[in-house]
Amino acid sequence: MKLVVLDIDGTLTQTNEVDPDCFVRALSDCFALSGIETDWSLYTNSTDAGIMKELFQKHFRRSPSDAEIVHMQNSFVRHLQLVHGSGAPTFMPVAGAADFLAHLSESNEWVSVIATGGWAVSAQFKLRAANLSVPCPIVSSDDGLSREEIVRQAIEASLRIYRVESFSRIVSIGDGIWDVNAARSLGLSFIGIARGARADRLRSLGVSHLLEDFSNLHTVFTALDEALEAIEKCGNRQVVGTVR
Repeated sequence: MKLVVLDIDGTLTQTNEVDPDCFVRALSDCFALSGIETDWSLYTNSTDAGIMKELFQKHFRRSPSDAEIVHMQNSFVRHLQLVHGSGAPTFMPVAGAADFLAHLSESNEWVSVIATGGWAVSAQFKLRAANLSVPCPIVSSDDGLSREEIVRQAIEASLRIYRVESFSRIVSIGDGIWDVNAARSLGLSFIGIARGARADRLRSLGVSHLLEDFSNLHTVFTALDEALEAIEKCGNRQVVGTVR
């Protein structure tokens, strides 16, 4: 059995623009923070929990409380809902994502798990807003501070849920530098979903398997089969313990 680890923002949903905007608005509403850097790659942990913790350390010299995290999550989702309700075309699924998820759910060879740097409550809203049915487990920033920890937990959860001792292949699909770094850290194969400058950025990191979207399922599944070569071309030879 083989496992696909899927990101959400920019990978399954076209929410790369609305996500930071609403996140910053929520920080302003809840904690009066302004002038927030929205290049998430500049943070130690480019996850919702990691970014919030780093900003609290910077501005308040402490970590956020559980109550403050819940307050932030609720405000963040509220802002996402306001944008969605305005009719702005910011929650569209990436082309072919729905068909790809459906094919994965019917596959006898591949299973899937979502590993998102977002919080579960916002991740689930984005998927609903994009009309994406996700028949697989979701591991989020509620479960880990770093991308690496989230992906690791997603793999461990998949082993339990799919009742296997190991996966013969694990391929991570994402669109950000942080996704590439997490895959490298864990020794996973990687496919980039990107176009334009974002694709150029991933290509500069050595990612050889880049797709604009999921519209050609034959191309996607071929890339899944070949993706091990992509991570090897990035110079990584480490193998995560659950892959055999």
